[in-house]
Amino acid sequence: MTFDKNQTDKLAEFRDEALRIGITVDPPSICRSGIDFDVAIDEEGKLSIRYALSAIKGVGEGQAESLVRSRGAQPYKSLADFANRIN
Repeated sequence: MTFDKNQTDKLAEFRDEALRIGITVDPPSICRSGIDFDVAIDEEGKLSIRYALSAIKGVGEGQAESLVRSRGAQPYKSLADFANRIN
């Protein structure tokens, strides 16, 4: 999915296939998503795919890197916290 992150039609196909075989695709999250797609294990022990921030239309690699860098290991607590920490 990371390889085709600029092709929304391909991403839709991959998402549909993942859901068909029982893998959840999480929506993008500024608190959990990375620059690229990632695999995670949810609370129930099932596989899930974390949507890449850089795959969001209009968000480039640089913006995604900035979000992830400013977040560090601490998820954003609120919109105000996000606004204060982002460049």
